[in-house]
Amino acid sequence: MHAAQLGARWSRLAIDVAPVAIVVVDCDGTIVAANAALSAMLGYTRDEILGLEVETLVAADRRAAHRGRRRAYARTSDMRPMGLGLDLVAQRKDGTQVPVDVALSHFAMDGRELVLAVIADISERQRLVAALEASERRHRAVLDHAPDGFYIVDIDGHILEANYAYQRLSGYSGDELQRMHVSEINAVNSPQQIREHIAAISAAGAERFESLHRRKDGSVWPVELTVSAIPSAGELFFFVRDLSERKRVEAEREELMRRVSEYAFTDSLTGLPNRRLFMDRLAQSLATARRQARHGAVLYIDMDRFKALNDTRGHAAGDRFLIEVAQRLSASARSEDTVARLGGDEFVVILVDLDADAATAAAQARTCAEKLALRLGQPYRIEHETHISSASIGGTLLPLAGDDVDAVLHRADRAMYRVKSSGGAGCAFEDGAATNPPRGAPDAGPAQPRSKGFVRARKR
Repeated sequence: MHAAQLGARWSRLAIDVAPVAIVVVDCDGTIVAANAALSAMLGYTRDEILGLEVETLVAADRRAAHRGRRRAYARTSDMRPMGLGLDLVAQRKDGTQVPVDVALSHFAMDGRELVLAVIADISERQRLVAALEASERRHRAVLDHAPDGFYIVDIDGHILEANYAYQRLSGYSGDELQRMHVSEINAVNSPQQIREHIAAISAAGAERFESLHRRKDGSVWPVELTVSAIPSAGELFFFVRDLSERKRVEAEREELMRRVSEYAFTDSLTGLPNRRLFMDRLAQSLATARRQARHGAVLYIDMDRFKALNDTRGHAAGDRFLIEVAQRLSASARSEDTVARLGGDEFVVILVDLDADAATAAAQARTCAEKLALRLGQPYRIEHETHISSASIGGTLLPLAGDDVDAVLHRADRAMYRVKSSGGAGCAFEDGAATNPPRGAPDAGPAQPRSKGFVRARKR
């Protein structure tokens, strides 16, 4: 067999067994060859197809447009690959239609100009594309209607898109956000820090953290960011939760706890620590003094002539006097010491970090007591009138052997009562070694506490 005949035979055989549909048309558009795959696709026998105008295989409403494109193509010798996006629809013998993609190629045979068309049924591809687009629309709908914000940035930190929730939260439109860098909405970090953070998230794959974002109007709001990196796409997905309400609730809870603590541990009239907090501070002072092998002291203070002020000028004047006493004590005490009100006109001061030597510590405590007595003995201006008062102060060092808070307070109260019993306006100490009776008065000896916890009722 001649080589040319053999080649032609092999060509016809290759076309016929090809798994894709193939048709050959001449320059007039007449079908001169077709393979079995084309017959199977469109429902024609091969004999029925041969001799037909190729537009017969095109959907009726598209034949005229196809004829024009075919004639234009015939004037070129270009190859047309598949995937150019032409909207082509073939029509089967039974009238049903099928979407197709076509690749075209010129060739010559026996002096005739021919065009070979390879036709692919893209029904399944279109179905998959449609399903993918529907899925993307659903996902977009979910993201756009989610209560939390969402945006995508590229590896350089430029915002690619943002959902409706983030647009609403930030005050920016979608178009505005797409022209921005993520550093423009971040209210905490510099652009360099953001670039480094994006690189770290990209390497780790994901991260969750809290930050602050800046709205279009300049206000700042707290957010929680959950970030997922998609390295293959060079993108990072940011899910944004607005923490404003949670932070507000937390702040309210903290304020409530502060008020509860203040109510539980603070004297409502003077704002000083109350008896409960004082006892806790005294226990801490005992433990610290033992641990550091240093002394502390407690000064028990009772204001003289307080009952007379209440009886003659009323409780309002008495309260104003107590507030002034508290202010003078706070102003005169060291910052590390504790000033508290036990009740009525009775106050206490815990002195900490005195000398390790008992005699020296006692001298330091006496100096502090005398300073307080001098300050508290200054005239008081109460409701445009002058009130003269003084302080009876009893003190004791701590810790002594076997000391607890009750023992310390007992000694200080006993020393104060010695002053009170001798007419007031003085200081007395029990430091475990010797007592110091008030100046100008004999030692009254130890006295028993006057009420449970050594706190007398307010004299009104």
